[in-house]
Amino acid sequence: MFCANCSCKYDEWLKKCPVCKTSLIEYPHKEPRPIANIIDYTKLVEIVRKEYGSIVIELSTDEVGMELKWTFPHFGFGYAWAKSMHGRYRDIQVQLTTLEVGKKRKMRFPYLGYGYAWVQSSNGTLGGNGVLLSASQVIDQKTWSFPYFGFGFAWTQHMHGQCGDQLKVDLDITDYGRFRKWGNFPFLYRGFGFAWERSGLLTVTLNNSESSYKGL
Repeated sequence: MFCANCSCKYDEWLKKCPVCKTSLIEYPHKEPRPIANIIDYTKLVEIVRKEYGSIVIELSTDEVGMELKWTFPHFGFGYAWAKSMHGRYRDIQVQLTTLEVGKKRKMRFPYLGYGYAWVQSSNGTLGGNGVLLSASQVIDQKTWSFPYFGFGFAWTQHMHGQCGDQLKVDLDITDYGRFRKWGNFPFLYRGFGFAWERSGLLTVTLNNSESSYKGL
């Protein structure tokens, strides 16, 4: 399903966008996204060097993964994560796709269950060059409401990785989506919490940059 307002894809069981509450529609047919403009790696490194050794690229999520699970008799678990993110800096296009999703769940006597999911690793392209990131900081929260609803939320706050042997990349999440869902009969007492990475800043830095400048 697709939100025309947020331009983001969600799973089929959702009826409204969890962010803006707009009614979802079937994902419209679109031509495949064009292949990212491929920049020679040596040229990419030189672009970063000319920008004082660091560039910052704004990323936004364009697809969200979600799962809803339960166990007998009263435990509900909701999981959500960013499936893909994209952004652009001048001619440098960025596309990241989640490789591995981290998940855990907790149960608290007698009826409260908490489910957590986050992006554990991602790969993709930076100007057409391969990039790999892994989570280095994850935030998780839990809350509950009467009588038996437990809600768990988690998202990746920071990721770190490499693009080739001369560039390091760091992704800091700047915003996350979050919503709660209650079970209907016969799942009356189950609560499901969902949180995912919505936007972030990707910082690309020379591995051996002599400059301490970290902005644009």
